[in-house]
Amino acid sequence: MRPYELSIQRKNRQIDQAKWRTAVEATPDVRIIEADRVRGEEAGTGIRVSVVTTGETAEVNFGAMGWTPTFFWREGRIRFNAPSDPDDEQDPIRRTAAALAKRLGAQIVGADGETYDW
Repeated sequence: MRPYELSIQRKNRQIDQAKWRTAVEATPDVRIIEADRVRGEEAGTGIRVSVVTTGETAEVNFGAMGWTPTFFWREGRIRFNAPSDPDDEQDPIRRTAAALAKRLGAQIVGADGETYDW
């Protein structure tokens, strides 16, 4: 089963690249990937993946699991897969998404248009 996609976005304007980078730099346990290609496991599923990055992909520190590409900035919004347990406030994806959205003055929106108040 494919993970449910969420995004961090603003209502009436895009998130520009510079603001995205600034938000990532200010948020603990997340960093911009500077490599062109990253190999690892998809967060929450354990599926082996190879990701071609644009310089605007951010990876999250999952502790013992290491750093995993998680957030993908493109065309003014940030895409990511929903955490396996969206109600778990300690989940690294949920915690990081909430912090990034707050820093960017944005909201977390599901593929069906619903919003999340994390």
